[in-house]
Amino acid sequence: MANVRVWGGSAWLAFTGAAPIVPASGRDSLVSETYYPSASTVGVLPDVARTTYGSTTSVTFSTPGQTVENLRFECEVSVAAADVTFKNCYFAGKAVVDAGTSRGLVNATNASVLRAKFIDCTFNPQTPSPGVTGVQGHDFHVLRCEITRVNDGVDFFGDNCIVEASWIHHLGYFSPSFTNSNNATHNDDCQIHGGAHHQIIGNNFEGNYAHDVGQVYAGSYQVMADVLAEVDGSGNNIYGNKYYDALLTDQTATSAIMFNQITSVPYDVTIRGNLLGGGANTINMNVDTNPSGGIGSVTNNVFRRNSRADIAFARAIGLASGLTVSNNTYQDDGSAIVVRNA
Repeated sequence: MANVRVWGGSAWLAFTGAAPIVPASGRDSLVSETYYPSASTVGVLPDVARTTYGSTTSVTFSTPGQTVENLRFECEVSVAAADVTFKNCYFAGKAVVDAGTSRGLVNATNASVLRAKFIDCTFNPQTPSPGVTGVQGHDFHVLRCEITRVNDGVDFFGDNCIVEASWIHHLGYFSPSFTNSNNATHNDDCQIHGGAHHQIIGNNFEGNYAHDVGQVYAGSYQVMADVLAEVDGSGNNIYGNKYYDALLTDQTATSAIMFNQITSVPYDVTIRGNLLGGGANTINMNVDTNPSGGIGSVTNNVFRRNSRADIAFARAIGLASGLTVSNNTYQDDGSAIVVRNA
């Protein structure tokens, strides 16, 4: 990760290491947005043992204020209370997944959920399938977690979702799939279905596919060919992105961050201080309305050059949606990113 920069609050700072050295005081001393998460700073703690939880189907935590620590769940987990916290937990999901259903390794969809927290946890299914997501719901905070080999990393279905200092990467592509009309999964690191007051801060999102899950998407090679064919008179790609080597080795998912309006038009969404890349469009804006106060802001992020467009609007409203875009640059040379309207 040479030549990477991070936002220091008032100026860009050089960041030349692959990851920070975790201080003796532990990960709690790490400051979000001053580093980019990777294997040493996310997921379960390597030096703390975990006990496998007994159920092989599902478990629901419904005690307000409960803290759950040092467990490996080989079942589906649901939250049905306020202030439930998970620390150093590994969410592997069921061995046998229900066909034709969309569920999370963790489901925080119950109306009683408030301020659910996942700290230093890993979400990696033992049985990947088209309907398995990492975390889905509302009013949750994912901090220093690793999420991989799922359909979507996180799905926001209500208000107050936070993903911070986490690493979401290598999603699972499946075709055939019941999840979309084109009979294939539509994979996103983070999909915002609606709601308000969301924060996506200081993460490392890689919109790419796992090579050991489902069907590796051969269509990604066609995406690369199509993009490279769209050049201007100087031979430069019309979207401004010139480097597509990653598509040869890490095939692209749909997006790193996907906005849609399935439950409501999202608003007051903060996307700040992240390292983002991959996807046909790294941030895919599939909205057609400007909600009161605007959709939100995309600021101080660094983008890899491995997608067709960095921020793309699928509908004609474009920046009139009230999205503020500022101080977002490419990882390699610090130049401004590309925003593409429909």
